[in-house]
Amino acid sequence: MSRWNSAGPTRILLGILAVALLAGMSPKPPARTIEATPAAYQAWRNALVEVGPNLAAPGHLGFFGRLRHIERFLAHIPADAKLPAVLYLHDCPGLKIEAVRDVDELAAAGFAVFAPDSFDSRDRKSDCVRFEYVAGLNPDAYLQRQSEILVALTEMTKLPWIDGSSIILYGLGEGALAAANYPGDEFRGVVLTGWTCGAAQYPQEVAGLKTPTDTPVLALVSRYDPWFDRNGRAGNCGAYMAGRKYAQSVVIESQGLHHITWSDGRAREAVRRFVTSLKPPRL
Repeated sequence: MSRWNSAGPTRILLGILAVALLAGMSPKPPARTIEATPAAYQAWRNALVEVGPNLAAPGHLGFFGRLRHIERFLAHIPADAKLPAVLYLHDCPGLKIEAVRDVDELAAAGFAVFAPDSFDSRDRKSDCVRFEYVAGLNPDAYLQRQSEILVALTEMTKLPWIDGSSIILYGLGEGALAAANYPGDEFRGVVLTGWTCGAAQYPQEVAGLKTPTDTPVLALVSRYDPWFDRNGRAGNCGAYMAGRKYAQSVVIESQGLHHITWSDGRAREAVRRFVTSLKPPRL
């Protein structure tokens, strides 16, 4: 008489439970109607802001700091300055050194830069474990970042010295995922770094580009990005750019460069050229 072996059914049951758990942790697709939440306003209030010297006016010293600490300096910028601006969305770990580097580079390129701090709210849970390259831990993260875009854009356009027709949306990693899924036509262009526009650990609903087809898009990713594939097989947003006349995908080939793209000369030049081309002519 054969004995019944419970190991097989047990493994099957554990497999089903694991699949169910992962499904519950998968990021939720962006809502069709984006709502302005209190957490998004809090992220805006603690945004990192930088305006370079002489950008607003000759002799203007510029400023760098958290919005709630430097808000009084904003009033000293002439209303007729009409500066081009960047709304910067940091990656899932928050406003770390790579985000500050991005903000500095964009300010040096002649933009007023605003980077909301998604983690200013204590209720905000991280979506990832930074150096273990694990993502998908906060299913609500992508909805929260969409709300941050809406609030920051609304607040930026209230500033009389910002040229509302010359705002660029720029995202890194999780921020790029949010930017790629933002369907509004308010931005002059969109920059996506450290994102493939679709990866195995994310649901199909957040893959691709939801930006308007006539909005200029620049996407950059390393082929060896450890968040996607350390063996050089990471995908890229080029697979989703058919029919997009003003979209470009740049793949970084160097094995020594991964998630952060500013260290690569070609990527850095591609970003500068792209954002500079979107500036309105100064009379």
